[in-house]
Amino acid sequence: MKNFKPDVIKFKKPESEWTEEEHTEYTKWSLKLSMAHRFKQQIQENKPLTNRDKRIIERFRSGADFFGE
Repeated sequence: MKNFKPDVIKFKKPESEWTEEEHTEYTKWSLKLSMAHRFKQQIQENKPLTNRDKRIIERFRSGADFFGE
């Protein structure tokens, strides 16, 4: 989970002052974090991962962007 820390400086100012780019970056970060949490729970429950889940985890590790940019 430590690999999913956002750029802290960008997110220190109030959300009302964020630019569109900062909103997009925060949304991407929060989605990645929630997916990582879901996979962590699934692994702890000893549920087998599907091939799709394994591909997504590999994208986390490589730092790939899920949103086509």
